Amino acid sequence: MSELDWEDKGYLIDGKRISKLCLSDDVVLVANITTETEMINELNMAYLKIGLELNMSKTEVMVNH
Repeated sequence: MSELDWEDKGYLIDGKRISKLCLSDDVVLVANITTETEMINELNMAYLKIGLELNMSKTEVMVNH
């Protein structure tokens, strides 16, 4: 996860940029709709490099309009 260049993605909250929340076996990506697909693809590529695979059938997307 540290190799992902997401410093300009996510939301600014109290002066800190939030782009992901990592839990025990889940990752929550925080983004607007324009960067969401790009972030999912980048995360999947990072996972593949370490032998993991993103299960798209279990992946959910929520949008706040």
